[in-house]
Amino acid sequence: MEFMERHQRHRRPGGVEILIHKRIAHPELLDLLADPRRIWEREEVVTLHRGKNRFGHGPLRVGLDRVEMFIKEFCPKSPLDTALSLFRPSRATRSFVAGLEMIRRGLPTPEPLAAITRRRARWVRGCWLLTEWLPKTVSLRSLSDHPERHADVLQVWPWERILETLGGLLRAMDDARVCHRDLSLRNVLLDLSALSSARSPQLWIIDLNRVLTLERDQWSMAMASRNIERLRLIPEDLEHVLRAHFPDPREFEAHADRFRRARWRHRLYKRLKKLPRGG
Repeated sequence: MEFMERHQRHRRPGGVEILIHKRIAHPELLDLLADPRRIWEREEVVTLHRGKNRFGHGPLRVGLDRVEMFIKEFCPKSPLDTALSLFRPSRATRSFVAGLEMIRRGLPTPEPLAAITRRRARWVRGCWLLTEWLPKTVSLRSLSDHPERHADVLQVWPWERILETLGGLLRAMDDARVCHRDLSLRNVLLDLSALSSARSPQLWIIDLNRVLTLERDQWSMAMASRNIERLRLIPEDLEHVLRAHFPDPREFEAHADRFRRARWRHRLYKRLKKLPRGG
């Protein structure tokens, strides 16, 4: 009920379905979203990346206002993904609903504004997601791989402090019973807007189409562990995250030992995959 009070569902010709936040559900914007491919034709929309998916940002007119939005176009992943789209919501819709639920549970993620799905005979032929635009952010993957490019950031917030903040965020995800099946350092953003102040680092979680939001009876410690395992941290970084995630020393030691064993199993698996196959 709360979902429908704040959001609307519109159907347009051509098999287009639009989920949209009521505060931006202006007729002019709805007409544009009825064919979202036209978004990329606008001069003010900047394409940031074009590969497996396409994303960019720009101001879109909402009545007399212009709202800066992040725009993501999901490209088909595989024939299997296309076949499964017959029986489940599109990736844009899943991201939209997961984002709303994560915000409801108190987790930091950009506010979803609209999800557009175009179907033909029930097959998904395209889907797009519009969210709040975060102008000053950098991924933790970029910070980890290229510290020399972000020396000014790491001077204010040392990498160890950012990892401790990440451990606290993972703890909050456990408390909210959220399992992010595509979690990586690339999908966690550091907000740079507070860089000049004395505030603690602020992190944002993105790329939500494979997020599970579970009830208390569905949650298990194994799911919490997988959130950490998916980050693929080096041992030194993993220790900082675990100490923030498990403040109790005995709890920390128990989980640290478990993650050491899991890391060796993963390395063995990668080595075995490289062996030549017979026949």
